[in-house]
Amino acid sequence: SSRAAAALASLVPPTSGYRWKGVDFSASGEFVDSDFLRIGRHEVTPEPLGGIALPQGVLLYSDLRCFVFASKEAVAAFHLLVVPRCWFQSVQCLSVVDIDLLLHMRGIASQFLFAFPPDPAIAPPPQPTFCFHRVDFISNAHIHMHVVRPPFLLPWGASITDVSREEVFSLDLVLQRLYSVRAGLLAPPPQRPLSS
Repeated sequence: SSRAAAALASLVPPTSGYRWKGVDFSASGEFVDSDFLRIGRHEVTPEPLGGIALPQGVLLYSDLRCFVFASKEAVAAFHLLVVPRCWFQSVQCLSVVDIDLLLHMRGIASQFLFAFPPDPAIAPPPQPTFCFHRVDFISNAHIHMHVVRPPFLLPWGASITDVSREEVFSLDLVLQRLYSVRAGLLAPPPQRPLSS
């Protein structure tokens, strides 16, 4: 029966690889490529979205370490994604050697915040959030930093950047953890296997 064939197929490891949350893996589970890296290589154009105050459908910035584009699922008028060119499944995979990369990503994002100032009619000026999502909460299994500044376009928009939620990690919290590991105050996190 088809049910038995499906059950048998689930026991046999894939021979040609598989996709999980926008990332391609080999049959043995090794990283191959990601949708975000395809955007970074100009093979795919970021999808535009109306209502956002940033240029859409293009890479806004690119260097050897990261690239930037407007989120296709923007929750605010200013919603960027800053993506490293090296693949990490999640913030839990970062180590102390990645501190400089994170600081570089924040610096690039800060330049965009300065270049696209908030509406002067909004007082007090809205503060930006720099954050990541936990791996089981993300839409793409290639780490990416959200840079979001209100006003929000969607009623639930603030929830994806609410760093008091357990599935959202602020950049400052990630850096604090890595600085603590570097200082010997915390043990490095164990590498977690991929979820299926």
